[in-house]
Amino acid sequence: MLSWGIALALVLRLALIVAGAALLDTFHATFYVFGAVLLFTAWKLVRREGHEVAPERNRALRLLPKRLRARPLVVVFVVVATTDIVFAIDSIPAIFAVTSEPFVVFAANAFAVLGLRALYFLLAGMMDRFVYLSHGLALILAIIGAKMLLIDVWHPPIWLSLGVIVAVLAATVALSLLHETLDELEPDAGAKL
Repeated sequence: MLSWGIALALVLRLALIVAGAALLDTFHATFYVFGAVLLFTAWKLVRREGHEVAPERNRALRLLPKRLRARPLVVVFVVVATTDIVFAIDSIPAIFAVTSEPFVVFAANAFAVLGLRALYFLLAGMMDRFVYLSHGLALILAIIGAKMLLIDVWHPPIWLSLGVIVAVLAATVALSLLHETLDELEPDAGAKL
């Protein structure tokens, strides 16, 4: 089932990448739209910290006829497809800020999606340890969004953009692990009584 979801995600991302590349080639203002989308996504990510996603509340499921909602396979496909579109809305503009070559954008997305399959169970168990990851991702999205909004003013080199992304992720992971270590060292409040 996971393989079908990944195949569907790749097809949807290919369509979004082709559309995004065409928009960028046709309308220069698309960079500003993509930058604004990334800034909005960063703001939403910080604002919704700790918010749980409820797949049963997916709006696309409400559009399905009742007879299709009774089929679990159809429901899973709709939830996977709409979830991937939501993630693609910020990940595809973010990578277009690094390169405008559609093949590189699709290859990076394909490797990321395929890599997630192998790492899914490892990452699912470790996500609780990275308490500051959403803040780091929000900061990265905000930086990339600002870079896209400043496209006509400043063109930072690719190595600088990638270096900032790696530095923010490394700092986020380090702070999360430090937070976890400090929590383990802190004595229980009940033990003091």
